[in-house]
Amino acid sequence: MPATGRKRLHLAQEFGRVGVWLALVLTVSLWFGTFAVLTPVRATLTSAHSQLTELDARLQGVQDTLAPFDALSRPETLAAVDTLNGLAQLAQRTPVIDTMFGQQNLQDAVNLTAQWQDTLQDRPPLPALADARKAVQGW
Repeated sequence: MPATGRKRLHLAQEFGRVGVWLALVLTVSLWFGTFAVLTPVRATLTSAHSQLTELDARLQGVQDTLAPFDALSRPETLAAVDTLNGLAQLAQRTPVIDTMFGQQNLQDAVNLTAQWQDTLQDRPPLPALADARKAVQGW
């Protein structure tokens, strides 16, 4: 083989080695770069997962707590509390009852029935809590 052919062969082998090393270095650098970029994202996703798990547990606790009181949110119960509030207000305006029970006791009864009525009306219904929990579990 002439000297020029050997030189070309040797040069091609050198270029091949350099190319392999360059490809290896670039591949390793790309893997390390990807790992470095994705590490904070993984930490954020892990944090979000733990927060969603905690939220799901809290929603379950709220559902378990409110389940026995679900009967109190029925329209019949709300109507009965509304009637009690109306009776307490009417009793407060009646002079005979006012003297029998006292003005402060009647005012306390009106306040209590009004608070009870507001609490029952503002309480989140269990189906809404179940939907919220399903959305959290979906995430």
